[in-house]
Amino acid sequence: MRGAIFLVRRELSKTRRYKFFIAMRFTWFAVQVTVFGVMMSRIVLIPRFYEFYLVGVYSSILFTLSVYMSYEILEEAEDGLFEYFLSLPMGRWEFVMGRSVGCAVSSLTYTLPMLLLVLLLLKNLNSFSMMLSLFSSLLFAIGISGIVITFVSFVKSSDVSDIIFGAVDAILVRLSTAMYPLSIMPPYYRLPSMLNPITQLAEFLRYLMCPEVFSYTQFESPGSAMAFLLGFSISAFMVGILLFERKVEGGGWR
Repeated sequence: MRGAIFLVRRELSKTRRYKFFIAMRFTWFAVQVTVFGVMMSRIVLIPRFYEFYLVGVYSSILFTLSVYMSYEILEEAEDGLFEYFLSLPMGRWEFVMGRSVGCAVSSLTYTLPMLLLVLLLLKNLNSFSMMLSLFSSLLFAIGISGIVITFVSFVKSSDVSDIIFGAVDAILVRLSTAMYPLSIMPPYYRLPSMLNPITQLAEFLRYLMCPEVFSYTQFESPGSAMAFLLGFSISAFMVGILLFERKVEGGGWR
């Protein structure tokens, strides 16, 4: 467990280097929700679309940042850091846990100002909503980070990973309820959308922050969304350990 804690602390220490990155991201997010979001809500005829849109934008950005943070393992491998981590006295499961949780916490730290802005705009800034929002977002980010770390350890190519993750990001965000509700989707879109982790996170956050919008999506109970996120996080972690151990056992990154 010490190895996992070491990696989590290391990931958190890296956030100090990204102050400009965080400021730029937050500025762009603020412009997006206060300018573009307001304009779109006047065009789209869906009731209370602005509240719906706020939560969706936050969920999609958390997904993108979780992928980006986990993706850095490729750069570390090129610098020889991956081999160094494998030489440390820690189990493979500790490595997967440390990197998954570390990347998830870092992603959550970067998006925390955005989450606070969303809660403020929805006039629902209280400790209960805040804690549950952070917990559900952390489960989501751990699952995404676990999948990405496992994937790049197999592909080991930044070019291939760039193309695949760019395509996956575009498909998953659009095949979710981040930008439009389930009730207006074509029937063949609904099942893939409900199995999408972005949908599950967005709907659970809507239930916490703006229940009227949640009911409008005709989604299942909020408990099912939380159960999905919990299962998704644990499954991604367990699969990551199994595949990662087999891939690096008896060797290193190359």
